[in-house]
Amino acid sequence: MPKLAQQLTELAASKAKPRKTAYALASGQGLFLLVLPSGVKQWQVRYREPEGRRGKKVVGIYPDMGIAAAHQTAAQLHQRIRMGESAVGLYDHLRMERETLTLAETQQQQETEDARKHSFTDALLIVKPLFVPD
Repeated sequence: MPKLAQQLTELAASKAKPRKTAYALASGQGLFLLVLPSGVKQWQVRYREPEGRRGKKVVGIYPDMGIAAAHQTAAQLHQRIRMGESAVGLYDHLRMERETLTLAETQQQQETEDARKHSFTDALLIVKPLFVPD
């Protein structure tokens, strides 16, 4: 029988120190705490899609996300995958937020671009000098 992972304790997570190479501390249900050499501790979830492909997603950073919240997020991720939706992790959310501009930001960018196009300094760069010394 396979050895099942015990849920990680708050003490074990806080005492995990960085090493020369990254290592993982299992917490059960596909969730583990990855401790990087830089000292960053990431919550990652291993999952398997209905087609059989395996994957991993970062769902949070310790200590910003506690153990209970990480387990809840992992359960939600597994549920989405069982329902046939794509797996979305922390960095996927951040990328979507960065790429999705609000209406106000889009309007501001357009106004800035229009102002630059019609500014006097740019017009001077476009116009050729009238007097060219020989």
